[in-house]
Amino acid sequence: MINVVQKLANTYKQIRQIRGDGNCFYRCFTFALLQHVSLASKQERERIYNIVEQSKDKLVKLGFPEFGIEFFYDSLVEIFKFVAIDNTSSTADVSLKQIEQTLNEFGTTDSCITQMRFICSGHMRTNSAEYLPCITSAPSVELYCRQQTEVFGFEAEDIHIAALCKEFSV
Repeated sequence: MINVVQKLANTYKQIRQIRGDGNCFYRCFTFALLQHVSLASKQERERIYNIVEQSKDKLVKLGFPEFGIEFFYDSLVEIFKFVAIDNTSSTADVSLKQIEQTLNEFGTTDSCITQMRFICSGHMRTNSAEYLPCITSAPSVELYCRQQTEVFGFEAEDIHIAALCKEFSV
């Protein structure tokens, strides 16, 4: 175990502690995606921003109530717009500090996590044939998503990790 810790210490210059509350994967994924965007080319920033920006329309087409998701959507779009489109900072450190500060604001992180859960659910529902064989706890992808993916505080599983990575092509 000591060798593993030493290897990690030599490989990474810092760690970021995340509250383990059932939303930790979504919180980490959102931060890592924003960090990626802050360091990416203009084309990559726009590509990822467009995925976030188009998510509400995709979700509404899948039957999500527009009024029910709009607040969460607006919060996520606002932070991605700031990092991907509006941010003209020349140093990544400033951007990372701003990302941390914004994600730590009361309510912002929960709203962003909720929208990321909805985006994950939307991807799984749209590609249900791919995910149905992996689901044993529900008869359909839609029901599984309602019970496991969209519920705030439920632990993410491998299927959710795969779905978000595929949705954002990361």
